[in-house]
Amino acid sequence: GRLVAAGSVRQPPAPQDTAFARLNPDGSLDTTFGNNGRLVVNLGGSTGSGAIGYDAADALVRLPDGRLLAAGTLRDFTTWRVVLVRLTAAGQLDTSFGTAGRLLPDLGQQSSQDAVRLAPQTDRGLVIVSRVTDTSNGSCALAVMRMDTDGRPDPTFGTAGVARLPYASCMDNPLLTGVI
Repeated sequence: GRLVAAGSVRQPPAPQDTAFARLNPDGSLDTTFGNNGRLVVNLGGSTGSGAIGYDAADALVRLPDGRLLAAGTLRDFTTWRVVLVRLTAAGQLDTSFGTAGRLLPDLGQQSSQDAVRLAPQTDRGLVIVSRVTDTSNGSCALAVMRMDTDGRPDPTFGTAGVARLPYASCMDNPLLTGVI
């Protein structure tokens, strides 16, 4: 079948934006997807306060109905945030999801978040895992959030859908390689 790739692209002088492309089985661009096979979206990475505007997809899943859900990071002035974006099967922003197709999940107050992983669960929706740093006290943790495919947190999981797994020191800097 067709393959969808997700990541980021820099198109100077614009900041780094989230990018998607769909390829046919022969490796050519599928021109029925997005804008002639590609979609580049600015998910809100800011350029204020001297910060570099940045957003990128770190993980991508195809939902059972053919829509695509990507999880990634954006730089919101000086703080990194987790961002979710949902696309239609045709490669357009799904405006019925979050705000104009994007959602900033609440992984905890005053936290800087990055290294996002995303995994579908056939019986429970989706799981997102991110490293988080509490900017008020410097503590670090892994945040695991379970939500439905519309971005609503699962109230039966953790606290308001989020379980935080603290680690001894931010210097531990755990490497996220996947979640199942």
